[in-house]
Amino acid sequence: MTLRTTNLVRYVCGHEGVIRLSENDQPYSACDERYDVINLRGVGVNFTRMADWPEVFEQMSLQCLACGTKLTPENLVKQP
Repeated sequence: MTLRTTNLVRYVCGHEGVIRLSENDQPYSACDERYDVINLRGVGVNFTRMADWPEVFEQMSLQCLACGTKLTPENLVKQP
């Protein structure tokens, strides 16, 4: 089975986008994480291990669609 979560990112210009994480949550199976972009400029990436946010942002080359600003983990919107 696949667990999907969404992570909101907000740019300095106010534009928002989403990073969608799809991960394998089967017990005793191999780790598999897939990150996809929604309303952002960048590429989807796949990891066969647990990745951290700085690596994910670097590999995805995320940019704002509106202003072209490069995104960093500091652009993640904290969920309450």
